[in-house]
Amino acid sequence: MNIQELRQVLTAFADRPADVNIDKGKLLAQLHDELVEAALSVREGAVWVEEGGQTLSAERWLTHRVARLPLLADRIVQSLHPEPSFVTPGAQLLDDVETAPGDELRTVDDAAQVALNLLSRRPAGTSSVVYLTSDAGEGKTTLINEMAIAQANAFKRKESDWLLVPVTLGGRPFMRLDDVIVSGLLNRYRFSLLYYDAFLELVRLGVVVPALDGFEEMFVETASGEAMSALGNLIQLLNRSGTVLIAARKAFFEYTNPRAQAKLLDALGSASVLFSRLALLRWDRDKFTRYATKRGVQQPDLIYDDVSARLGPDHPLLTRAVLVKRLLDVAENVGDRDALLRTLEPHAEDFFPQFVDAIINREATEKWITNSGEPREPLLSREEHHQLLAMIAQEMWENRVDALSGPVLDSIAELYAEGREKGPDLARQIVERVRHHALIVQNGDGRSFAFDHEEFRYFFLGEAIGHAVLAGRVADIRASLRVGSLVPMAVEGAAAIVRRDPTAAQRVLATLGQCCEAEGSASFARENAGAIVSRLLPIWTDGECIERITFPPDALNVPEIRRVTFERCYFRPTVLPARMESCVFRDCEFERVTVHDGAAYTGAEFVQSVVRSVCRGDEVAYDPGRIIALLQDSKVRVQQQGVLPAASPAPISADGDLVLARRMLKAFMRATELNEGTLRARAGKAANEFVDRVLPALVRAGAVREVDYVGSGQQRRFRLGMKMTELQALDESSQGSFGAFLDAVRGRVGSAGK
Repeated sequence: MNIQELRQVLTAFADRPADVNIDKGKLLAQLHDELVEAALSVREGAVWVEEGGQTLSAERWLTHRVARLPLLADRIVQSLHPEPSFVTPGAQLLDDVETAPGDELRTVDDAAQVALNLLSRRPAGTSSVVYLTSDAGEGKTTLINEMAIAQANAFKRKESDWLLVPVTLGGRPFMRLDDVIVSGLLNRYRFSLLYYDAFLELVRLGVVVPALDGFEEMFVETASGEAMSALGNLIQLLNRSGTVLIAARKAFFEYTNPRAQAKLLDALGSASVLFSRLALLRWDRDKFTRYATKRGVQQPDLIYDDVSARLGPDHPLLTRAVLVKRLLDVAENVGDRDALLRTLEPHAEDFFPQFVDAIINREATEKWITNSGEPREPLLSREEHHQLLAMIAQEMWENRVDALSGPVLDSIAELYAEGREKGPDLARQIVERVRHHALIVQNGDGRSFAFDHEEFRYFFLGEAIGHAVLAGRVADIRASLRVGSLVPMAVEGAAAIVRRDPTAAQRVLATLGQCCEAEGSASFARENAGAIVSRLLPIWTDGECIERITFPPDALNVPEIRRVTFERCYFRPTVLPARMESCVFRDCEFERVTVHDGAAYTGAEFVQSVVRSVCRGDEVAYDPGRIIALLQDSKVRVQQQGVLPAASPAPISADGDLVLARRMLKAFMRATELNEGTLRARAGKAANEFVDRVLPALVRAGAVREVDYVGSGQQRRFRLGMKMTELQALDESSQGSFGAFLDAVRGRVGSAGK
């Protein structure tokens, strides 16, 4: 670090740039109402700071004296409570493309240690993003907290020089990442010494690694693009340095829609970044029994065998950490465990509601009992517990928070009691008990309350929306659907409530249509309504007509749809059902359709509908004629396709050079800049052919450009010369010809230059 870099970092900690003065070996700075005076010296090219009789390197002085990272380490340890029975999960590692040029996955047993090793690398000249992926309830948040505590303790023991700082996003779209991070530091860790600019400087220095937990709802395939810009802006601000951990359900390069991948990559702009991914594995018998043993559960092997015999070894109750925890809670407190397990049929879709009912039933019959009068009776019925928790979940969702303060939680309980005409004495007891509900936990700050896991929050949110839909409460529905993209658990919870009334189809469609009527085409409300409707399609077979609904990704990926008509609907990329009978899509638009191999539909029609691309097997068709041919091959009747030409049955095959070019473009999904050696490894046996002929042609056309190489040795380094979305569009129009692709690229580059 030189003097100029020291000045830049100090300015980020000061209220104003003028508060930092460095002149003639003296430093004078006003930092957080404290006047700092120090002497500067340079030894062997490094800057040293002498203050109060102590001399430290500039980096150590900044991290320990100015940033107070030892204090932050203490706050992390105090605020994040370790899980006493923690079992580290296994994972599949996809390392960054420079380290592992291929797409092969490596299975690792200790995900925590591997993740910490990835975060410790600090590659020179580039930023690094490590994705931690899994489905909800499989331990991402717990793993991050455990790693943060371990890293903070290692920092305090001077065994490491960086901290992992968890930042909870809760899956909500946001516009200001700086607000989320700074408020998290203040509210969660009681650490008020860092502005956002100062935090970024510490990330650039590699002494702080933010762990952004809950990024999944901010990807481009939702109705909004906030996450694109949030991630892109963050990476660009890091300016080719620093490491970030992102916990999500999948990494952006895992999206099956190439357009979505390209848009996210384009959002990174000119930044240089390497991506890697650690995908958590679900628990197996060993993880289950180790966890149960740590909890002191007797005969865990017998419990596992008992549940596995009834539900199968791959059932979520045995493989997902949050459900295993709750299963053992029930097993410890319910005498007749078989009675519970008998209600959970193998592979039953509604196991989660039944499992929640088992927890709530114990609350209602054993804990929430009146303490006045005789006989002593339950304060609330099981259904009333569901209603109260649904109100709490809805309040959190509509206010975009993961937890509620004690007074707010009390107010909700009081409002519920008054609305159900409970007497003053019963209302008081309900308010007193709600903070201690089995599914509600107190946060580490001691002042706010949250659901035991986000899945329970989303489950009850879904129930709240489902009841509102059945009751036709348009204002309530619209208020909930507008907030953000609903997660699958909430969507399924809402659909489960609606399914209880098989006669409600037309009423539900009318209600949701009324909710979406005044919404824009990109509205969350439209897509959330489509998500709920998609869960109901398998049970609607009476000629329902669905109009003006926007369907989220894979909305039609259900076993069967019969006798349903769609009019003026918009479909994001989706797999068509395995079976489809007498279904009509009129004036609809599809971003991408995937057809099952060998699928043959009965009476399925696409009337005046536009399909942008079709995927079947290994073939992806963008040519309008080929799109029609693939649909007709699956017995889909295509009528009056508008401007699309007549069907062309022959698939378009890309020539060898274009195949190599596509392989190179795919590599840029995992790194914005690539060394020539990495590109050679990606090309495999065709490496010489690619480097000698294909790569130079791409550079001359402007599809790829050479940039400065950073690192030891000598080799060339490349990045894309234009946006990935543009390259994909030109590829689609090339008809499989590398020459036509190059001509289109040159034409686009030439027109841009003019």
